[in-house]
Amino acid sequence: ADVGSVLVVGSDNTLFGLVTDRDIVLRAVATGMGLDATTLVDMCTEDLATVSPSDSVTDALSVMRDNAVRRVPVVLNDEPVGIMSISDVAVRSGEPVAQELQAALSGITSATRSDPVTPAGPPAGTNLRAVWHVPPMTPVNKGDKA
Repeated sequence: ADVGSVLVVGSDNTLFGLVTDRDIVLRAVATGMGLDATTLVDMCTEDLATVSPSDSVTDALSVMRDNAVRRVPVVLNDEPVGIMSISDVAVRSGEPVAQELQAALSGITSATRSDPVTPAGPPAGTNLRAVWHVPPMTPVNKGDKA
C-alpha cells in the first residue's frame, strides 16, 4: 500500500499498537529474527500517543513534538480511524502551520530515540547483508567520477 506504518488492532478493534518499516528493520531483521516466525506483537510499539479527529493540526503537531514521533494514530472511542503523519501536514498545510511544523520537526529530530534494547550481536548491516544477500559497498573517493 506504499505506507511506512500500520495500525495494529485487537480482536475488539481497539488500538493495540503501531508497527513501522523502521520497527521491522530494527526489531526483527537487524536482530536476526525470522520474519515468518515474528508476530506484530513482537515488534510493534504499544504505548502510543494518540489524537482524536476533533483535535487541531496544531494539537497533533504538539503531540508529535512532545513524544518525538513522526506519525500519530487518530482514535475515536478507542478505535483507530487513521494516522496523521508529519508529511501529511507538510503536503496539505498552508503558510499558517509552517511555524508549528518547523517546531515539531525540530523537536522530533532532536529528541533521544527510545528504541528497545536488542540482543548484542553483529552490526545491523551484517545481518541485513546476510538476509538480503547484499554485497558490501565499495568506498568511493571524492575525486572519482561515477
